[in-house]
Amino acid sequence: MFIVGGRPKLDARIHIEMQVDATQKLYFEARVVRLIDVPPALRQIRKAGFGCRFLTSTELLADILPKGMPLLPNLAPAAPDLELTYETLEAFNTAYEREFVRGGAFAWGTSTFAVNAVVQLKVTATWSQRSVILEAQVVNLVPGPDGRTGVAVMFKNLQVAVQDLKTLTTAQ
Repeated sequence: MFIVGGRPKLDARIHIEMQVDATQKLYFEARVVRLIDVPPALRQIRKAGFGCRFLTSTELLADILPKGMPLLPNLAPAAPDLELTYETLEAFNTAYEREFVRGGAFAWGTSTFAVNAVVQLKVTATWSQRSVILEAQVVNLVPGPDGRTGVAVMFKNLQVAVQDLKTLTTAQ
Protein backbone atom coordinates (compact mmCIF):
# COMPACT_ATOMS: atom_id res chain seq x y z
CA MET A 1 0.00 0.00 0.00
CA PHE A 2 1.24 3.49 -0.80
CA ILE A 3 0.29 6.24 1.64
CA VAL A 4 0.61 9.90 0.63
CA GLY A 5 2.14 12.11 3.33
CA GLY A 6 3.90 11.33 6.58
CA ARG A 7 7.52 10.29 6.92
CA PRO A 8 7.96 7.24 9.15
CA LYS A 9 11.31 5.50 9.41
CA LEU A 10 12.16 2.79 6.92
CA ASP A 11 11.29 -0.68 8.34
CA ALA A 12 9.03 0.90 11.01
CA ARG A 13 6.01 -1.12 12.08
CA ILE A 14 2.81 0.90 11.69
CA HIS A 15 -0.90 0.49 12.47
CA ILE A 16 -3.38 1.33 9.72
CA GLU A 17 -7.05 2.12 10.31
CA MET A 18 -9.17 2.14 7.17
CA GLN A 19 -12.72 3.53 7.22
CA VAL A 20 -14.93 1.23 5.07
CA ASP A 21 -18.18 3.10 5.56
CA ALA A 22 -19.87 5.22 8.25
CA THR A 23 -19.80 2.38 10.80
CA GLN A 24 -17.11 -0.11 9.74
CA LYS A 25 -13.35 0.09 10.05
CA LEU A 26 -10.57 -2.30 9.13
CA TYR A 27 -7.34 -2.53 11.09
CA PHE A 28 -3.98 -3.64 9.70
CA GLU A 29 -0.39 -3.80 10.79
CA ALA A 30 2.31 -3.15 8.23
CA ARG A 31 6.01 -2.50 7.85
CA VAL A 32 7.37 0.54 5.96
CA VAL A 33 9.33 -0.77 2.97
CA ARG A 34 9.81 2.31 0.78
CA LEU A 35 10.10 6.05 1.26
CA ILE A 36 9.35 8.45 -1.60
CA ASP A 37 10.70 11.94 -0.98
CA VAL A 38 9.68 14.53 -3.55
CA PRO A 39 11.01 18.11 -3.64
CA PRO A 40 8.26 20.70 -3.02
CA ALA A 41 8.53 22.03 -6.57
CA LEU A 42 7.58 18.61 -8.00
CA ARG A 43 4.72 17.69 -5.65
CA GLN A 44 2.08 18.66 -8.24
CA ILE A 45 3.53 15.95 -10.52
CA ARG A 46 4.45 13.23 -8.04
CA LYS A 47 3.25 12.60 -4.50
CA ALA A 48 5.57 12.11 -1.54
CA GLY A 49 4.79 9.33 0.89
CA PHE A 50 5.72 5.78 1.79
CA GLY A 51 5.00 2.22 0.77
CA CYS A 52 4.17 -0.45 3.30
CA ARG A 53 3.80 -4.23 3.32
CA PHE A 54 0.98 -5.80 5.32
CA LEU A 55 2.21 -8.22 7.97
CA THR A 56 1.19 -11.86 7.63
CA SER A 57 -0.67 -13.74 10.34
CA THR A 58 2.52 -15.66 11.12
CA GLU A 59 4.43 -12.42 11.69
CA LEU A 60 1.67 -11.03 13.91
CA LEU A 61 1.33 -14.21 15.98
CA ALA A 62 5.10 -14.42 16.49
CA ASP A 63 4.75 -11.43 18.83
CA ILE A 64 1.86 -12.96 20.75
CA LEU A 65 2.83 -16.62 21.10
CA PRO A 66 5.48 -17.63 23.61
CA LYS A 67 8.94 -18.02 22.12
CA GLY A 68 9.93 -21.59 21.37
CA MET A 69 6.32 -22.64 20.74
CA PRO A 70 6.13 -24.79 17.62
CA LEU A 71 4.44 -23.26 14.59
CA LEU A 72 0.81 -24.20 14.28
CA PRO A 73 0.03 -26.33 11.22
CA ASN A 74 -2.57 -23.90 9.86
CA LEU A 75 0.00 -21.07 9.73
CA ALA A 76 1.66 -22.32 6.56
CA PRO A 77 2.90 -19.54 4.28
CA ALA A 78 0.47 -18.36 1.65
CA ALA A 79 0.80 -19.73 -1.86
CA PRO A 80 3.19 -17.70 -4.02
CA ASP A 81 1.71 -15.21 -6.47
CA LEU A 82 3.88 -16.39 -9.38
CA GLU A 83 5.77 -19.59 -10.13
CA LEU A 84 8.63 -20.49 -12.44
CA THR A 85 9.66 -24.14 -12.87
CA TYR A 86 12.83 -25.36 -14.56
CA GLU A 87 13.07 -29.02 -15.58
CA THR A 88 16.81 -28.99 -16.30
CA LEU A 89 19.93 -27.26 -15.04
CA GLU A 90 20.52 -25.92 -18.56
CA ALA A 91 17.10 -24.24 -18.69
CA PHE A 92 17.69 -22.72 -15.25
CA ASN A 93 21.17 -21.46 -16.23
CA THR A 94 19.74 -19.80 -19.35
CA ALA A 95 17.13 -17.96 -17.27
CA TYR A 96 19.77 -17.12 -14.66
CA GLU A 97 22.05 -15.46 -17.24
CA ARG A 98 19.25 -13.73 -19.18
CA GLU A 99 17.03 -12.55 -16.33
CA PHE A 100 17.95 -13.37 -12.74
CA VAL A 101 21.41 -11.76 -12.60
CA ARG A 102 19.94 -8.63 -14.19
CA GLY A 103 17.61 -8.30 -11.22
CA GLY A 104 14.30 -9.79 -12.25
CA ALA A 105 12.19 -12.30 -14.11
CA PHE A 106 9.13 -12.67 -16.33
CA ALA A 107 6.33 -15.10 -15.53
CA TRP A 108 2.76 -15.80 -16.61
CA GLY A 109 0.17 -15.50 -13.86
CA THR A 110 -3.56 -16.01 -13.51
CA SER A 111 -4.16 -13.56 -10.65
CA THR A 112 -4.80 -9.83 -10.85
CA PHE A 113 -1.58 -7.86 -10.54
CA ALA A 114 -0.78 -4.16 -10.21
CA VAL A 115 2.38 -2.28 -11.15
CA ASN A 116 4.52 -1.64 -8.04
CA ALA A 117 2.78 -4.42 -6.08
CA VAL A 118 5.06 -6.67 -4.03
CA VAL A 119 4.64 -10.35 -4.94
CA GLN A 120 6.09 -13.70 -3.95
CA LEU A 121 7.85 -15.53 -6.82
CA LYS A 122 8.47 -19.26 -6.37
CA VAL A 123 11.35 -20.65 -8.45
CA THR A 124 11.51 -24.45 -8.60
CA ALA A 125 14.36 -26.61 -9.89
CA THR A 126 12.69 -29.97 -10.54
CA TRP A 127 15.97 -31.75 -11.27
CA SER A 128 17.19 -31.00 -7.72
CA GLN A 129 13.72 -31.08 -6.09
CA ARG A 130 14.30 -27.67 -4.50
CA SER A 131 12.60 -24.32 -4.64
CA VAL A 132 13.01 -20.82 -3.26
CA ILE A 133 10.51 -18.03 -2.73
CA LEU A 134 11.70 -14.53 -3.59
CA GLU A 135 10.13 -11.18 -2.85
CA ALA A 136 9.75 -9.06 -5.98
CA GLN A 137 8.01 -5.92 -7.22
CA VAL A 138 5.83 -5.84 -10.33
CA VAL A 139 7.30 -3.44 -12.92
CA ASN A 140 5.27 -4.27 -16.04
CA LEU A 141 2.15 -6.19 -17.08
CA VAL A 142 1.40 -7.74 -20.47
CA PRO A 143 -2.08 -9.12 -21.20
CA GLY A 144 -1.92 -12.57 -22.77
CA PRO A 145 -4.26 -13.92 -25.44
CA ASP A 146 -5.38 -16.78 -23.18
CA GLY A 147 -6.54 -14.64 -20.24
CA ARG A 148 -3.29 -14.93 -18.31
CA THR A 149 -1.16 -11.91 -17.49
CA GLY A 150 2.55 -11.63 -18.25
CA VAL A 151 4.24 -10.18 -15.20
CA ALA A 152 7.71 -8.61 -15.22
CA VAL A 153 9.19 -8.34 -11.74
CA MET A 154 12.34 -6.95 -10.18
CA PHE A 155 13.72 -8.58 -7.04
CA LYS A 156 13.34 -6.48 -3.88
CA ASN A 157 16.87 -7.44 -2.82
CA LEU A 158 19.06 -8.59 -5.72
CA GLN A 159 21.89 -9.90 -3.54
CA VAL A 160 19.57 -12.07 -1.46
CA ALA A 161 17.73 -13.28 -4.59
CA VAL A 162 20.94 -14.29 -6.37
CA GLN A 163 22.22 -16.02 -3.23
CA ASP A 164 18.94 -17.93 -2.81
CA LEU A 165 18.83 -18.88 -6.51
CA LYS A 166 22.37 -20.27 -6.30
CA THR A 167 21.19 -22.72 -3.61
CA LEU A 168 19.10 -24.44 -6.29
CA THR A 169 22.25 -25.54 -8.12
CA THR A 170 24.52 -26.45 -5.21
CA ALA A 171 24.79 -29.89 -3.61
CA GLN A 172 23.01 -30.33 -0.30
